Parts: sequence; C-alpha cells; structure tokens
Amino acid sequence: MSVTIAKTTSEIVASYWGTGWVSKNSAIVKPEYRKQLYEKWGKGIGMADFYRMAGRTEDVPNQTIYIVQKEAPLATVTTLGAISTGDAGAGISFKIATTDYDTSYNCPLRAGDEVLIPTAYQYVGCRIPRAYRVMSISGSTNDKTFACEPFAEAATYVTDSQIVTAVPTGTELAVTTNSFAVGTGQPAGMTDDFTTMTFKPRIVKESSDIEGGQVAQSFYEASGFEATKGLLNAATMQMEFGLDVKENRAFSFGEWSDNTALIQTAESTASNSIVTGGGLWPHADKYAQIKSYSGTFVIDDLYDVKYLQEAQGLVGTDNLLIVGPQLCIDVEKAALDYINQFSGGTDLLNKAKQELGVDITAFRVTGRTFYMFEPAELKDPTGVGININGTYTYEYPNMGLVVPNTKATVTRNGRANVTMDNVVLGYVNHNGENRRRILKWKVGVHGYEGFGNQVASDYDGIHAYMLSQFTPMFCLPNQWVMIYKAS
Repeated sequence: MSVTIAKTTSEIVASYWGTGWVSKNSAIVKPEYRKQLYEKWGKGIGMADFYRMAGRTEDVPNQTIYIVQKEAPLATVTTLGAISTGDAGAGISFKIATTDYDTSYNCPLRAGDEVLIPTAYQYVGCRIPRAYRVMSISGSTNDKTFACEPFAEAATYVTDSQIVTAVPTGTELAVTTNSFAVGTGQPAGMTDDFTTMTFKPRIVKESSDIEGGQVAQSFYEASGFEATKGLLNAATMQMEFGLDVKENRAFSFGEWSDNTALIQTAESTASNSIVTGGGLWPHADKYAQIKSYSGTFVIDDLYDVKYLQEAQGLVGTDNLLIVGPQLCIDVEKAALDYINQFSGGTDLLNKAKQELGVDITAFRVTGRTFYMFEPAELKDPTGVGININGTYTYEYPNMGLVVPNTKATVTRNGRANVTMDNVVLGYVNHNGENRRRILKWKVGVHGYEGFGNQVASDYDGIHAYMLSQFTPMFCLPNQWVMIYKAS
C-alpha cells in the first residue's frame, strides 16, 4: 500500500493576544456598530446636549466604535453654468453641478419639482424669490438639462417672473415643493444613503477599517432596515417626511399659476392644468402692507406697523410676528427691554406651547403685543435658509411678517356666513372622498407578508404612493405687514 500523508499544519506562534493578533484575525472580530441610528439633521442642538438629553451615555468596549448617520434628508441643487436672462414670463433651463449626482448619476431634482430663483436676479421691484417648475429633463449621466417654467407668466396675480440678471454658475437653489395636474402619475421615488462615523479609543491604537454593509444579506440594525418590513416601514416614513416638508413649503412659498404651459397629460389623455394656489408669502407680497428697513432692524421700525394696521382698521391687537433667523436676532436685540417669556395669551399661542412645546417670547409696542415665532421653513439650510460662507442666498432670513390674530366673517361654498380665523389650512375631504393624506400600495410580484396574493403589476416589487390635497386660506391678508430688508 502506498499513501501520502500530508504534513500537519499549525498557526501557533509566540505572540501576545494583542493588536498584532487582532490585525491578522480581523475576519473574526465583530465590528461594534451601535444599534441606534444617530440623526445628524435638523435638531438645532449641540451633540453633547443631545447625548445628555437623550440619555445616550454608556460604557464602550475597547475597540473602534461605529455610529450610523443620515445626512440632510433634503437636498439643494447648484447651478452649473449661468441661467441666462430672458423675457417676462419666459422659461429657463439650467444644468446642475456634477457633485449633485450620485455614482449612478441620480440627482435630487425631478420633473414636477420647483426651484426658487432669488429676488436679486428677478425684475427690478421684485420683493420675493420666484418659483419655477421643472417641466422636462433631457441629457444623460451627470450632464442633464432641466427645462423650467415660471408660475407668473400672464400678470394675472403678480408681475411676470423675469430673470433680468443672469444667475451665476455655482448658485445654490432650494427645491421647495412640487405640483401636478389632476389625473397624472406619481413622481419618481426618492432614496437616501447612510454614512458612518468612526470613534477610536484614546489609548489603544487600531488600524482596522470595517466598511458598513459587509453582510449583503442583512442590514445593520442601526439602518432601521432590518427586521420584518423594516425597509418598507423606513421607506414609508421617508416618503411621509418628504410629503410633510412639501406641505409646509407649499403653504409658505407656493405660487399661483397663470402660465398656460404648466399642463400635464392625464391618464385619460386630457391636457389638464397643474393645480396650485398661493401660499403665505406670495399672499403677503400681493396683499399685505409693506414695511422696508435698511441696515439693522430697530425698535422704531415696529412703530410703522401701528400706522399700517390702523390704515386697515386695526387699532390694537395681538400679532404673530413671523421672522427669519437674521431678523429674529435683530428684533431680539432691538426689543431686549420689552421681551418677556410667553406665559399665556391667545388660544393659538397657548396651543403652540402646550402641543408643540414651543416657548414664544412676547413684547408690547404701541399698544400691540407681538409674539415672535421663527418657523423652520425660514431657517432650513436646505431651503430658503441656504447660507454659504455667512451670506444668505435668499431674502427670507432677513424678512418678517406681522399677522394679526383676528377672525373674519366669510361665506364658504355659497353657504351662510361663518367666522373663520385669519389663516386656515383646508384639506380636501367631501362627499366621501378624503384627500388629506392618502397612502396606497401598488403591489407587484413579491414575497412580503401581509399584502395578500393579489397583484396589480407583473413586476417584481412593490410601490407606495402618498398624496395630499389641501387649500391654504388667508382671510385678511390686507391686514398683514410684510417686513423686508431694502438694503
């Protein structure tokens, strides 16, 4: 009998069970990923404060610690090349920076989305940025051209939008909301990516870098995608967040449409106009009393509010003073001797404090009480709060709006007179059709539990759609006072 006996192998060496051993055996060292997803975005609170307030303090093992993060859930776009000047009401086209695309050449701007062109590039006398809707996208990879149409084109509501000064390359623009015609399809879905941040021990030195997503068949718990329907639930929450933002931004910045080019082809093949109404600031620009200031806002500037309101029949009243972040600082400095912490007042302000936990400061000038509120829409750095190297792109951070807390007697739908608040947000809900917040699933061939065996598509997948139809109502905008910085 002839046999060949293999030599016995061994990996035993004289060595410490230390960093050298860990380096050689990294395949069996479990990376320490925290199970909690750390949201980097939008809290407005320092990291140390966040950890203490959220109770995020614990002992850690003596190895590299990874936390999973999500960046800003909203995106801006940066122009690549100048946006040319044009005629009143004319459309525009532009490209966006290559850095606005991901590695698969996807970008955050879709057909139906709206971008704001800053006032500085509009016609002389324009006081607020103007919205342009993306009508079509051409090109490929990271060289796409976005063709847009303005909402103000026929001077029905306000002066036609017109770019009289070329928008320079490198201008960062806010993507505010979107708009569609009745009977049209849904926009393309949005996805988000994760990043990791690494914290290494102060004494022990390690050099292992373990990338996320090593086990392709499973997600780390911190992603929120793990467990039954984890990805579906996360995607639904992301979608609902996006819809919430669009509602808020449309309520604040949405413009009327009088541009006949703003149409879409419905499923019925009919050409339907894109439905949109004016928001808070366009109403203020069209109807409110105007107060401009130069340099830094001072307390004397509020004295003019007295004359402007009295011209509209208002003598003394409570007012909500909506301010951008820079004007908020100016007003606080100017009214420092007048400001008190809010401790009671109107139903609106009481609810703001009780339901939202918002502390509102108040001061009284010329017989009028001003309750100062700084909404997220005016300071959001992915929206009109864009600030590059200390300079705001848009005018809103220096603007303010005085809205008196009054009621109006109006007639709705031809019915008897009713009393309404000055500002009301209405959702479409009538005759058994509720369009306040619609969530529906288009089910294809899939293996997810809980969706039954019926399918609406032969594609391998599942789709979620959300829709909201609402009407901002502003009963007495002529009693408002819009404050803007002239120079």
